[in-house]
Amino acid sequence: MGRRRASAVSLRSLGEFGLLARLAASLPRRGRGLLVGIGDDAAALRLPAGRPLLATTDLLVEGEDFRWETADPAAIGWKALAVSVSDIAAMGGRPRYALVGLAVPAQTPVARLDALYQGLRRAAAAFRVLLVGGDLSATSGPLLLAVAVLGGGGRRLLTRAGARVGDTVWVTGRLGGSAAALAALSRGYRAAREAGGTGRGRPVPPAVAGPLRRALARHFRPRPRVRPAAALTRRGLASAAIDVSDGLAADLAHLCEASGVGARVE
Repeated sequence: MGRRRASAVSLRSLGEFGLLARLAASLPRRGRGLLVGIGDDAAALRLPAGRPLLATTDLLVEGEDFRWETADPAAIGWKALAVSVSDIAAMGGRPRYALVGLAVPAQTPVARLDALYQGLRRAAAAFRVLLVGGDLSATSGPLLLAVAVLGGGGRRLLTRAGARVGDTVWVTGRLGGSAAALAALSRGYRAAREAGGTGRGRPVPPAVAGPLRRALARHFRPRPRVRPAAALTRRGLASAAIDVSDGLAADLAHLCEASGVGARVE
C-alpha cells in the first residue's frame, strides 16, 4: 500500500508522536552554536561571551490573529516567526534561535501543518535563525502557535526607556501596509497566493491592485528591520527604540511613557 497523501491525513489519524517526528525530521540538528538540537530533552546552545541574551515570545490564535479562509498556512508560519524576530531587532539584537509550540485540533489536516512549518523554515532561513525545538499538543479549541526567539544583544541595548528631550523620531520601513491589508481582507477582497493569501474572495479593483498586493505581502510576510536596528545601535545613533506593531501613535506613546518624555508629530 502506498503512503497516504498528507492532505488525507489528520492529527487524529497520525497521532501526536507521529506528527512530532514528521515535523522534527525537517529541522536542523547542526548549526551555528547549536550543541544539542532536536531529539533531546532540551536544546543546548553556545552564546557569544559577554553579550546579553535577548528572549521574546509571541502567540498567534486561530480566529483571532489569523483565519484559514484568508491566509495561506505558509504565510502564517512566516509571520509567526517574523513578529518575534522583530522584537529582538527592536532592541538592536541579532536573532539566533527559535522554539515553536503548537496546540492543534485533532481534525487539522497534516498538509496544513506541513505548509505552516514550511513557512517557519523559510522565515528562519531568511532571518538566519535556527529552529532548535518546541512542543506539540492536541487541543479541543482553536489552533495555537507560539514562537519564542532567542538572540544576542549588542554591547549596548536599545530599550524603550532611553529617549531624551531633544531627540527626533525616526521610522525604518513603511507604515500602514498591514492595516490597509486587514481593511481589504475584512471587506472580502482576494489576497493572491503569491502575496500570502488563499486566492479566494472578491477581485481587487485594477486601480489599487499593485499597492494592495504590496500591502498584503507586508501583512502576511513582514520583514523585520534586523540590519538597520543593529547598525543604529552599533553606531550609537539611536537612544531608544520600539517595535511598531500597534501603529505609530500607540507605540510612540508607549516609548514616551517608558522614557518619561513627550513627543510632537507634525
